[in-house]
Amino acid sequence: MQNKFFSIVLVIICLIPVSCSNGDYSFKEQPVYKADPKIIEQVQEGDILLRQGIGPMSTQIVRVMAEKNTFSHCAIVCRINDTLKVIHSISPALSETDGVQTQNLYDFFCDVADSNIAIVRPKMDSIQKTKFVSEARRYLSQKIHFDHSFNFDDTSNFSCSELVYYCYKRSAPSNPFLFKVQDNIKLLKFDSFFNPDFFSTVWQAKNPK
Repeated sequence: MQNKFFSIVLVIICLIPVSCSNGDYSFKEQPVYKADPKIIEQVQEGDILLRQGIGPMSTQIVRVMAEKNTFSHCAIVCRINDTLKVIHSISPALSETDGVQTQNLYDFFCDVADSNIAIVRPKMDSIQKTKFVSEARRYLSQKIHFDHSFNFDDTSNFSCSELVYYCYKRSAPSNPFLFKVQDNIKLLKFDSFFNPDFFSTVWQAKNPK
């Protein structure tokens, strides 16, 4: 059953004018975060990027999750044709592409609200990290659509956190992820990515609350 709360927010988003870049979105009426190239240079393949996105959907996700680290979106860094990019899942209400897609690093760092973005690195061995990245590429090649139901039990469609969750689950034996249940929908907690037993925080723009 689709979450009515998220359905209403998506309808609102569809009414907002957007400009698309590399399949992702950028809200014209919002200020663009100025990404420091030196920070972007720290990013490695297999890293997970977290950000608080721009727009009402992201604002509502942050409000509903009510976490110490206020993020609304996540992505996996992969090398595509010798260039580091992110693979993530975006709603077609926000992007020219429905679901799993790529975006260059600089554009990902620009679509940030409240200067809130972080780089985290899974504590995996080389075999696990290779598998983690290959799983992201596999879902990209399958053109998985966005999951409007936010159903973690259905792998035919993915939200951004579902994509990261299943890539991790199929690559490492550990399960570092915590969940919040909201209106019978299971939502992955972004605070999970700051568990020092499983992830290293490479850089974070803002100190958590």
